[in-house]
Amino acid sequence: HIGIKPAVVFTKGVEDDFSEVPPYFGFNVWRCIGLSVPWEERFSFFQFMYHFLKTSLFSTNHDVKLRGKYLVQIANANTHALSKDLLKADRNSNLNERLGLSSGFISVHRTREKAVKAVLEAEDFGEVAEVLSLEDAIALEPKVQHLPFKCFFVHRPNDKTANCLEYLNEISGALLQAGVKYYNCLGDVTTIERFDPASQDGRFKVRTAKGSEGVYDYIILASGVSTPKIMLKLGIHAGCSCPTYPLKGYSLTLSAPTHIGGKTRGGDYLTRSMSFDNIYCTSLAGKGMVRLAGFGEIAGFPHGKDFSKRSTNTAAGVLHRYASAIFGRELNSSPDLVKPCFRPLSPDDLPLVGRVKAIPGLFLHHGHGTLGWTMSLATAECLAQDICEEIEGIDKKPDFFILSNGTTLPKAILSPDRFLYI
Repeated sequence: HIGIKPAVVFTKGVEDDFSEVPPYFGFNVWRCIGLSVPWEERFSFFQFMYHFLKTSLFSTNHDVKLRGKYLVQIANANTHALSKDLLKADRNSNLNERLGLSSGFISVHRTREKAVKAVLEAEDFGEVAEVLSLEDAIALEPKVQHLPFKCFFVHRPNDKTANCLEYLNEISGALLQAGVKYYNCLGDVTTIERFDPASQDGRFKVRTAKGSEGVYDYIILASGVSTPKIMLKLGIHAGCSCPTYPLKGYSLTLSAPTHIGGKTRGGDYLTRSMSFDNIYCTSLAGKGMVRLAGFGEIAGFPHGKDFSKRSTNTAAGVLHRYASAIFGRELNSSPDLVKPCFRPLSPDDLPLVGRVKAIPGLFLHHGHGTLGWTMSLATAECLAQDICEEIEGIDKKPDFFILSNGTTLPKAILSPDRFLYI
């Protein structure tokens, strides 16, 4: 769980120094509650901080480990759900290849003690992990030899990496073939108005930024960082069921030539995804690209100015320097290519999935933070069980979700209403 460090700022010059771990967390109070900040954004900030601090300060070690085990349980079910979809796919579709599916993950640590601790934590959560020697790590991923500091390596062989956009395109196409119809709205959703439940016109009217309207009986709200603001417009009780807040991060995505010195396969930059100094580095098999991502700032909701120019803080310099150190001249890296991204962060790291009791017909699928692709398939199946009276092949339980790998998860763990009683 992310802990708040007092007076943390991105220090000038750290982007040029590999001797210390760059700061991960930043906090800009003025962007969160300043005079120009709309009231609903201030409300979201104070509500998030209340639950965040309460969770951080009063959670026991048992509570923290239990939440961690739930996250791993969901992630394992997520991998199982993906595997099932791959088995069902037409063999002629080459879905595995299009997804860039690969296995294995290397986490890099600056001390042996931290590496051993990472293995013990993984094993405690039922994952397979092992400490690697430098030679073994280089054999699995040659790029680790370019990291500009002394390293200790942990390998998790069962971790999966795949292209979520390709997967979504595949699922969307399959649903169209199955007869599902999509009605595309024009522009972002701006308001959701609630009708009287007895109305023949439906329960909700949805308006978008470009003026389109639609009337619907049920709403699954999955609007990213805008979700808490939309929830507040449905009433204070709905707003209190969604105490999430944007976590601002940064990513650097670079394209690769098909072959580099005859040493790469199909344009791969990495044979294993890896992490170092709270930065994640991934390369999808055969896709000829590499992405570095990291950092977390509590710095308000995104507005146009957040995307109109490149990042000017230390994060851009750090990501560029690591890319240059690891890949050298193979990549045309630049701080100008670093882009901001906003993830909806839950106060207890667990997503908000299921019905909102205060608003009949309203469901949330939200708050996955930095783990959307890691958990969303499994949580979508949980959401379906909350919406549908019956699902073929699943013996539904009133207080539990049945995950795709057969394990059960208490509904209360993911319920948006869990924050109403704290």
